Amino acid sequence: MGLTHSDIGGYTGSGEYGLVRTKELLLRWAEYSLFTPIMRTHEGNEPAANHQFYTDSDTMEKFGRLTQIYTTMKNYTKYAVKHNFDDHIPVMRPLFLMFENDTEAFNQDYEYMYGDDLLVAPVLIPGVDSWEVYLPGPEKWVHLWSDEVLEGPVTYEVSAPLGKPPVFYRESSEWKDLFVYIKDTFNF
Repeated sequence: MGLTHSDIGGYTGSGEYGLVRTKELLLRWAEYSLFTPIMRTHEGNEPAANHQFYTDSDTMEKFGRLTQIYTTMKNYTKYAVKHNFDDHIPVMRPLFLMFENDTEAFNQDYEYMYGDDLLVAPVLIPGVDSWEVYLPGPEKWVHLWSDEVLEGPVTYEVSAPLGKPPVFYRESSEWKDLFVYIKDTFNF
């Protein structure tokens, strides 16, 4: 499957059973969706029971910032989608497709490459502000939000406050100027 996406925050829930979308879940899912070919939300089957991007001004501001980052990445995303079309390489791919000689890459179930140059490690647990990330190698990686350079293979605990998902790019990336622009424009 070369292209995939999801409804930000999910669609099905149940207020009656406490299965609802929280503000944090909505925003963490939006962070993940930045690094997918299609970023879309849905009110869900019980809109009143679930936090929406328009529920409060803070959520609208944070969600708006994330959508601006997504649109800033449009040329990178178009490039990745064209690569999928031309070469049948998934836009979002498991690490082992690109790092087949790194045996630890095969054990990373929740990290993925977005295109050729971005490694994404979505935060999956509520209430945390740091996240452990495996960076495959041999490769030099740059943390999107801090410019810290790390050489893989290495496991690294990275700061991951809400709004700054754990994302790294290849130091040698031809898209480096775009990634630096994102950091300089959308960092807080």
